[in-house]
Amino acid sequence: MDRSFLSNRAVIEASRDFVCARLATYEDKDEGEFLAATFRGRSGELENSVFCIFAPDGKTRLVRAGRSPHMVFRGAPEDAEAQMAAEMKKIAAKYKAKSAARKLPVLKDLRLAVNVASCDGLPLAIAVGNKNAQAVTKLAWDKKYAGQLLWVTVKDAAALKDIKGVDKKAAVVVVQPDAYGLKSALLTQTGEISKVDATLAAALGKHRASDKEHHRDHVRKGRKDGVHWETEIPVTDPGNPPGRGPR
Repeated sequence: MDRSFLSNRAVIEASRDFVCARLATYEDKDEGEFLAATFRGRSGELENSVFCIFAPDGKTRLVRAGRSPHMVFRGAPEDAEAQMAAEMKKIAAKYKAKSAARKLPVLKDLRLAVNVASCDGLPLAIAVGNKNAQAVTKLAWDKKYAGQLLWVTVKDAAALKDIKGVDKKAAVVVVQPDAYGLKSALLTQTGEISKVDATLAAALGKHRASDKEHHRDHVRKGRKDGVHWETEIPVTDPGNPPGRGPR
């Protein structure tokens, strides 16, 4: 979603009454098919980003779909953001929320999680095993950490063998992805659930996002270094070449 909308305080507040889903586009075949059925641009193909608000059934569209909120809520940025917040509040008022236990907001797998965390400039927290994932769910949704880290789960510590320094008995590991989202370095870790809070806080203090202010320079350097990202399904966005280069 467009960063200006995401950073708008009124939109953030309104979003608390919604399930906000960040779909994988070219990284998941089923999600790609869903997005293509939701919106297609002038190319007639699945594009890199899609925005829409659905009813709880996940099928009924409550606003028209577009590539971004800017295509749905028009006008000057401040006016468009105000429109979006007002429409979300109006929609939320029509539906009665059901009580449900929150789950850990995880990305699809470790490979994709490292790449997305690099793109977002955020540290990646890794919960090792389902039991530990369940134990840290409440903390992950705490205001101190919601939106400050991305999460993923792995079956066991063996999945983290390529990250130098990870303890085999670690319950939660926090890493910093490299500039291209292909590798990551250890920030903090703990084998005790009681220490996860302090572990996450320490990781946020240590994390330094890679400098990607100049996108063209980043892409140029990546191509020079032979960096390439292979997507699950072909990239069909007219603004991107087949396959996915450095991000």
